[in-house]
Amino acid sequence: QRYITVIPEIDLPGHMLAALAAYPELGCTGGPYKVATRWGIFDDVLCIGNDKAMRFIEDVLSEVITIFPSKYIHIGGDEAPRTRWKTCP
Repeated sequence: QRYITVIPEIDLPGHMLAALAAYPELGCTGGPYKVATRWGIFDDVLCIGNDKAMRFIEDVLSEVITIFPSKYIHIGGDEAPRTRWKTCP
């Protein structure tokens, strides 16, 4: 009607310090992690080589898909330094 599409955004794999603080096993180092209290780009991101982290991403996106009827979902992908990934076993 108004030609506006609302697109939900879940920033992945960066901007996940709150999730890592709650679920440290989803990161490359295992933590401990602290929730960010300032704006910035942080080295700690979801570990893409971690099966638990991938299941977490799938679960989050599945939940978003059921809540929002949008054809599109923005997953961010920016501000995710590869620092931890380069040293991840």
